[in-house]
Parts: sequence; structure tokens; C-alpha cells
Amino acid sequence: MKVGVLVGFSKQTGGGGYTFERSIEKELLRVSTSHELLIIDLGPNRAGEIDNDSYINISTLEDSIRRNKSKLRTWSRWLRDHLIPRVFRPVLTHVAHKAFPSDVDEALSLTRLKPRPNKVDQVVRTHYVDIVWALSPVHVDVSVPFFTTVWDLQHRLQPWFPEVSLQGWNWDQREKYYRDILPRAAGVVTGTDEGKSEVVRFYGVEPNNVHVIAMPAPGLVDVQESEDGTGAIDKFNIEPGFIFYPAQFWPHKNHVNLIKALKLLESEFGLDLQLVLTGSDKGNYQYIASVAERLKVQQQIHNLGFVDVEDLVMLYQNAL
Repeated sequence: MKVGVLVGFSKQTGGGGYTFERSIEKELLRVSTSHELLIIDLGPNRAGEIDNDSYINISTLEDSIRRNKSKLRTWSRWLRDHLIPRVFRPVLTHVAHKAFPSDVDEALSLTRLKPRPNKVDQVVRTHYVDIVWALSPVHVDVSVPFFTTVWDLQHRLQPWFPEVSLQGWNWDQREKYYRDILPRAAGVVTGTDEGKSEVVRFYGVEPNNVHVIAMPAPGLVDVQESEDGTGAIDKFNIEPGFIFYPAQFWPHKNHVNLIKALKLLESEFGLDLQLVLTGSDKGNYQYIASVAERLKVQQQIHNLGFVDVEDLVMLYQNAL
């Protein structure tokens, strides 16, 4: 069987989505199997990183379409102006009169060509893919059975957070996506039994079609460590023995509660701990910084922003 693996998060700044996709992708390409895999990438071209026999990027298909656009236009005009009216239409009209003598229009409507497939489905058809697994919540419209992945349904459980209701991929868009995709999927992959129950409860998916597979931990063990394990500590001028919280700056990540806990440890127990934060700002950092300033713990907080995997490993190694 040929399995198409659809990926959409192409940048490390995508956070958890990027880490999840790359971890699954790496293990799928590494595992020994009788099935054939094809990575279908919606992001920037990574052909140099993956065996060409196992990888295709949608942008390469778009380039091919652009290169052949003039030829396609010439052929389509010839079909429209010559072949269809002179050959196909008389034949279809004759068949229509035979099959539906009282309703020729209905017969002709049954013989219309199918809509042109989308770019992903073009890849699926061209490469004879039997089934597609979308690793992230991207729209899947293919002519073969597909699996999709649900990371969470927080817009249903905690709709008051702006990141699942008002900003970016808002509440209406999320709801429309899941209502369209989940009931049509041949299978839904989620990370926990609770996640499965939410898929079944909110969207009426057949329980046997929902598969619980634990979400992967990042493959940090493959990263080369420095000899003394202090590379990132020297780089960022931070003393070992800190509290470490790697998370994008979304409201639901609860940075504010962590800062309040830092203040409590200082005032109640006399612990002067350092807090190291990493992650991209999703619009909430200024508020977090204002809370730290109000509680007078801003000097104990180090915001490193986005860091690469090598630095991340060093930070883990030197945290409390």
C-alpha cells in the first residue's frame, strides 16, 4: 500500500505543530515496513533533506503547472472550439435522446466532466497513493480514504481564550473545519482517551473510527551535546539551576500563573529563583511582562524568544 503523509507546518517557529510533524515524519521514514511512503509537503521545498523518492512538494507541482500553462491553454481552446462541438456533443445528444427522450437536459447533465482535482489530489492520483494521513489540521479533499489528526478541541472546551475564538484560526473556522473533516475521515488519530471521547461527543464520529496513539516526544536525544553541557548557558549568560518553561506566548499557556508562583516562592519561602522562558510571541508577551514588572520579579525572568533545538537541549539539561 502507498501511504501519502500530508504535512503543513514547515517552520520551527510553528512550535508544537512543527515538532509533532517532524517527529512523526522522521520515524515513519526510519521504520522498516512493506508499505511505501510519500511525504506530501504544503510548505517550502525540503527536497534536499529527504529522499526524492519519498518526498514531493506542492510548490514543485505549481511550478510545473505554470511552465505548461500556455500549452494547456492552447489545448483547452482547441478542445472547446473544435473537438467538443464537432465530435462529443452530437454523440452525447444522440445518447440522451435514446436514454431520456423526454428530458435531454438531464441526460446531458449526467455526462459532465468531474470537477478538476485540487493540487493535493493531483499528487495523490499521479503517484497512485492509496490512503492519506494528514499529520496536522489541514484541509483534506482527496479521492482516496484519508486519516486526519486532532491535537485538541480547546475551542469547544475553553472558547473564552482569544487564540481559539477571535485570533488567527478563529472559533467559526475551527468548527467548520472539524464538522467537515471528522465525519468524512476513514480514521481520526488523537493522543489520549479523553481526546477520543471529545471527538465522539462533539462531532458524532463512530468510536471505532477514532484511534488513540500517544503524541510523540521531541527527538532531542539525537542532538549532539557539548562536552560540558553548558553551551546555551554560556551563550545566554544564565546560571544553572533555573525554572524552565518552553512555550509559545499564548494566553492559554498560563505564563502569568507561573510568574505569580515565582513571586510566591520569593515572598513566602525566600527562594530567589530564575525563570527562563522560550517561544515565539503570539501577542501576549507584553501583558506577561507588565505582570512581572508589577510583581517586581522582572529581574528574575529571562525571555530568550525562539531558540533552536541544540540550545533547547542545553536548557533542559541545566534546569532544576
